[in-house]
Amino acid sequence: MMENQQDIVEKIKNTHENIALTVGTLLAMTLVVYFLSYSALANSTYMWLFWFEMLSSPVIVMALFYIRNIAFALLKIRFMRSAEYRQVLEKLQLADLSEDRG
Repeated sequence: MMENQQDIVEKIKNTHENIALTVGTLLAMTLVVYFLSYSALANSTYMWLFWFEMLSSPVIVMALFYIRNIAFALLKIRFMRSAEYRQVLEKLQLADLSEDRG
């Protein structure tokens, strides 16, 4: 690997970590808001919102289990326009980002 490609891989790794952290935080905060609003919605006229929260909660929890895969998919979308980043991303897999090759 050339030095330029090594810099690109490092930037991709850092961006992947930032995306995973951001998405994970948003999902976790959504679950906290859901938890705090369940009792209020259960006895309100907005029963449809209560059911939406009840049905989407397991989906959010599953997304937290697959946060690295989701972040990797969003990473590919993020660098879709840059030819050199896209070229490196085509060769990379999710396992390559977690390995420490230092």
